[in-house]
Amino acid sequence: FYFQKKRHGSNKQNNNIPNHEQEELEDQLDTNLRSTASQKAHVLNNIGVVYELKGLYTNAMNSFRDALDVYRNQNHEGGHVDRTVSNIMQMGIAMRSHDKRMELHCEAEELAVQTATADAGVVSTQLRMERLNVLMCVLDLETESLGQDHPAVGFTLLEKGGVHLEMKHVDMAIKDTKDAVSILKKGLGGIHPEVGLVLVRLADIFNYHVGVGGQYGDGVSNKDVALSLYREALTPLRESFGTVHPHLGLAYNGIGILYSSRGELKHAMSSFYDALASYGVRSRSDNEMAVKKRGQQNSSTSRPDVFFVWVNVAGLHMEKKEWQLALRSYLKAHSAFSCLDDDEKTYLQKIGPRRLMRHALTLSKGRSFSFEDNDTLLASVLQNIGKAQSMLHQYGKAIETLEEALRIHQVVAMRAGAGKKHANSSLSQDMARILENLGEVQMISGDLTGAFSRYVESLNLIRANKQHADNDSNSIEEALVLGAIGQLHLKKSEYAEAKVVLKECMRMFEKIGVPPNNHKINEIRSCLVDSELALMQNATATLAGQRREISSIPYNDKALAIDEIADGYKFKGDYCGAIWFYSEALAIRRRRAEHKLSSGGRKDTSEIVDVGRTISNIAQLRRERREFGAAKILFDEAKILFRSVGLSSSHPFYRDLVQEIEVMRKM
Repeated sequence: FYFQKKRHGSNKQNNNIPNHEQEELEDQLDTNLRSTASQKAHVLNNIGVVYELKGLYTNAMNSFRDALDVYRNQNHEGGHVDRTVSNIMQMGIAMRSHDKRMELHCEAEELAVQTATADAGVVSTQLRMERLNVLMCVLDLETESLGQDHPAVGFTLLEKGGVHLEMKHVDMAIKDTKDAVSILKKGLGGIHPEVGLVLVRLADIFNYHVGVGGQYGDGVSNKDVALSLYREALTPLRESFGTVHPHLGLAYNGIGILYSSRGELKHAMSSFYDALASYGVRSRSDNEMAVKKRGQQNSSTSRPDVFFVWVNVAGLHMEKKEWQLALRSYLKAHSAFSCLDDDEKTYLQKIGPRRLMRHALTLSKGRSFSFEDNDTLLASVLQNIGKAQSMLHQYGKAIETLEEALRIHQVVAMRAGAGKKHANSSLSQDMARILENLGEVQMISGDLTGAFSRYVESLNLIRANKQHADNDSNSIEEALVLGAIGQLHLKKSEYAEAKVVLKECMRMFEKIGVPPNNHKINEIRSCLVDSELALMQNATATLAGQRREISSIPYNDKALAIDEIADGYKFKGDYCGAIWFYSEALAIRRRRAEHKLSSGGRKDTSEIVDVGRTISNIAQLRRERREFGAAKILFDEAKILFRSVGLSSSHPFYRDLVQEIEVMRKM
């Protein structure tokens, strides 16, 4: 009526408008009216679906009938009218089957409660099978009475997929969840919040469960699928809840974790800060507990998640060696943790493994973090704070923080009791690691006596824990602590003690199978060489008050002096020790040759020949240890070096090399 009235009123002022333009205007207005009516009918249909989902069938029937009246008043034909008529007819069937469907759903819920309280094993498996059978009966009834694309069918499929996931039927869980997504998109629309939540659920399955029991490709491709699903979920979640909501923060955090696992740290960091914004932390300078301002309804689930996101942010900064930002983020996480109540901490234990980026919180090396104890979790945060403080040269604060973490572990160990050997084993590893960190900080700050005490405590815990811990990881920890103790002896000019401890460390590394070019091995080997050279010059050994006569002639060429030590090990039959020293001499000669070339000097033939001879010496030792593959590679490298400087086949060094190769061929 409004458009018609407006049109008639304007005719008095627009008598000069041509007839064809007036007809076009009338047609356009008529089209707009029809479009508006159609949109109203669509809305009425959707309202009917919502009423139906809530069980308000009378209201749903009235909405469907109102939609049908609008369609018919506008002379609509075809799909919209047919679909609305089908809704009305389906509603009658749904009303008749409602009681039976509700009865079956209640039975499925009762079985779920029984499963949660039953012991893991045959009984729980039987209960889950019964629940699956009930849910399949519900699906048959809902498909018949509501239609196969009804949202209720999607929600039942989602529940059925959850049962399959509990039973490790990952492939079936994925199928049911995918079908649920498809149905909910059709029935509720692509931007409905339930669609976003189900997409996150499907992403979680690909992220955490595929590979456990399904038939879905390799881990990398599954992570890509999960990332795509998390990103797809953002739109319906954002459109439904706005930019600040825990569900949106959860999706962003999942995206950040996946990006970090792919090494895309920039995208990961951006996603984590988006997650913080979604939890109500609007900028990096805001307090993380701003989430409280959004009311009590979401705070209980948001604050534990805020804690984990800050830990993830801090872990990325640590990986990028951004120590100040890492410290700030760990302090934010510590603040968030301090604000949690008991219920939130219990929730935190449940969600932890899926909210936390790998290695963002780790204590003993090579061991994943456990969320069974909140105090241990707090101690882990403190340990990382201490590490960041030490990297910023805040040694006093770092020592205080690490000592607090150590005290927490000691209390937890006493509380655990002597009967829980496995728990005490894990705690011992954690305490040993913290003591090692304390020793490192004290050594850097110049407190060598305190550092030595901490390292010895750590070593004793590691050795006492050998029977419970994994041998390889425990041995690596032991070797690292031995190396640190040896370096301490060297700093204190206790060269004989340093030599003994560092040799033990090197032998442990070799026994474990650490590659000979590992940076830590190179560092320990250099310290061992310095100890031997110092003993050579001082002719004094403090070990057990003994003295021994060693050449006191000062060396002008460090590599030659190291060769002399290596020769001594070789003549005693200690081929392993000889290899260490020849390798150190080789590293010195290589650096010297590279330095001359990089500084614009000419290629030093004698230096390259010395490199080749040292390589040949190492190859001979490898041969004697029957490591023929490694020996052959080294002999070939020495031969190439000799040829590169024009050494003739009649040269004594070249002839010696050929003879050594021939000896190996005959072995």
